[in-house]
Amino acid sequence: MGENEEEAVVLPLFAAGTDDEAPLLMKAKPDWCRHARTEVDGEARRVYCRDCKREVPAFDVLQRLAKSHDRFVSSRDTAQREARVLRGELENLKREERNVKARIRNAKKKATELGE
Repeated sequence: MGENEEEAVVLPLFAAGTDDEAPLLMKAKPDWCRHARTEVDGEARRVYCRDCKREVPAFDVLQRLAKSHDRFVSSRDTAQREARVLRGELENLKREERNVKARIRNAKKKATELGE
């Protein structure tokens, strides 16, 4: 290889020297936890992670809940705005349907009058 070329690094797909040649592509359990699922111990006045069973700072949980609530409120407001727009569009379509039906009735009425 030339001076500017890098050598390719090849990683084995199987563990070397094992009897069962287990693949290395299995997901390893992380050493860290996001503490996404928490539980409040009311008697001890502490918050624990349901996954790793460690104590979690209550302020962090409160902050996550507040952000989650803010996202919920924002999503709800967006959905309500979209619903108002869609209700308006639905009313326009209903009005247009009534107008078309009235035009069809009038056209049929004129056709029967001309046919007589």
